[in-house]
Amino acid sequence: MKLSSTHAERLIQAATSRRRHLLLALSVFLGILATQALAQEATLVGTVSDSSGAVIPNATITITNTKRLPLRSRPTAAKSVA
Repeated sequence: MKLSSTHAERLIQAATSRRRHLLLALSVFLGILATQALAQEATLVGTVSDSSGAVIPNATITITNTKRLPLRSRPTAAKSVA
């Protein structure tokens, strides 16, 4: 069985198209993984106090990153220092 040149060219184009789709899907997948790898976490340590210097237990602080939303609010520990 002999293939015509146009049929062979179509097979080559189909294989090339499949490779391109696979490469695109792989690129998107790796891009998503890279985005997750860039996620950052931090720990803040300190004391919340009023203007007189008295410790405020159970205060809620809001952490703001102007380049990324949403804002994050977390309660502080109930621990107070004398």
